[in-house]
Amino acid sequence: MNPKSIVRLSNIIGVASILLLIYWVFTFTLNEVFELKVFRRNMTEIFMFSVMGILALMFGALMLNVMFNLTRIACKLHNDALPPEWKRTRLYGILLLVAFPLIAAFLFTGNHLTIKKKEKVLINTAEKIVADNQKKVTDLLNYNFTPEWLHKMDDFIKVIIRTDDNIPSMEIITRDSINGMATYLSFDSYYRPESDTLLPEKKDFIFRSSNEERLYLDSVFKGQATNKRFGRAG
Repeated sequence: MNPKSIVRLSNIIGVASILLLIYWVFTFTLNEVFELKVFRRNMTEIFMFSVMGILALMFGALMLNVMFNLTRIACKLHNDALPPEWKRTRLYGILLLVAFPLIAAFLFTGNHLTIKKKEKVLINTAEKIVADNQKKVTDLLNYNFTPEWLHKMDDFIKVIIRTDDNIPSMEIITRDSINGMATYLSFDSYYRPESDTLLPEKKDFIFRSSNEERLYLDSVFKGQATNKRFGRAG
């Protein structure tokens, strides 16, 4: 392989590395800012990707250094002074810029399809849970802030989330009042005291919600809304 071929190969590798880094940062930023569901990562994975990004940046800088040095050597050896091909360069630039909206479109489309798939899975799973546990669900619908109801709620939720991978967490939201003030309570577990006569305070279970969510819950409990809602309001 002659020096000119080495320069050409190093240019391809260097440019490809830099472009991959730029596109990765763009993809990562979109995913984090808009909380897209295409990728699922925890903090450890984010740290690993960040380290990979830094290493890629260092590798890109090294490749650029090598490219310029090899280019000078190649030019001296072959007396090459190739003028820049502006038309081809402009075309490449346009193609590289077009890649950004294409990546964004891919991410948002993937996010939409992923959300719809998860919604369908949740609906089917919820309908199956209700069908298979009609008596227990009926008991929970007869809400009363008592140790008996809290025990049933706790048992039901723990059994469901530990036996069904599609339900990682569950809350039961109900309407109640505290000191004459209407509110919504949310239950996902119950700490069982030694004596069942010791009840927790209702205020410990208050469902913190936005005005939009409260309006939706009001319509649901009044029987005016039957549409299913996914996610929390911003």
